[in-house]
Amino acid sequence: MDPSTTIRPLAGLPLLARLGVTGFLAIALLGIWASVRQIEIHHGKSDGEPGLSAADVRGAYHTTTIPSPMLAALEGTLEGHPPLELADDQRAALLAWLESERPAQDFDDIDLDLLAPVEILAERCSDCHAKDGSAAAFGDFADVKGLLAGKRLEPPPPEVRWTSLHTHAPGMVGFGLLLTFLALFTRFGPRLRSLPIALGGIGIALDLGSWIPARDTAVLVNGIVAGGALYTAGCLLAVLLVLLEVWLPRPAAEA
Repeated sequence: MDPSTTIRPLAGLPLLARLGVTGFLAIALLGIWASVRQIEIHHGKSDGEPGLSAADVRGAYHTTTIPSPMLAALEGTLEGHPPLELADDQRAALLAWLESERPAQDFDDIDLDLLAPVEILAERCSDCHAKDGSAAAFGDFADVKGLLAGKRLEPPPPEVRWTSLHTHAPGMVGFGLLLTFLALFTRFGPRLRSLPIALGGIGIALDLGSWIPARDTAVLVNGIVAGGALYTAGCLLAVLLVLLEVWLPRPAAEA
């Protein structure tokens, strides 16, 4: 369908009506922003650290085990931490210590001599982890105690997730469908004005459709993230197209 023949009820609205449409769209944008903030606030501290992380998102939908920071550092997977340069016996000694049932006693056990964790950390980590270093000091067990425990993030029980879907699905469908449907009645080419409804519909199906099976299939958490991004992109594009339709001057051929 050519744009010139498209039904365009938003074109040529009186000023007050254009302001009204803009007000509705402004609150729609606020709702989108609030949904993003809600995700950050609700899930952002699931792993015990401030800010929303990939582990927070995974843990919200799929059982996720987070290794202790000390173990992650030893394995070279601790984000922002350089690889540790350790001799084989030192690495083995630290791994044995992390698996020990008495980490406090073994931390500075004199029987372990130079393979005592306190000695290894002092030799290999003191450049940064010292009283005047750039990171927390490793002078005694109290300094490292909080770095030894891993975390296990559990998603809500299935019945809670079904209840959440019961409330989220109708609202998100109605909200997204209304916004993206309005974009169909704008002056733009058929591909552009239909893009919001394509993004939104595919996105919400991928997002909400993955909620339940993601509990057993970790890869579907990526589908939730991708689907949410597509749905949000479709809604934002729809808002932009409708605002342009309302506020741009009408083409000379239509004036």
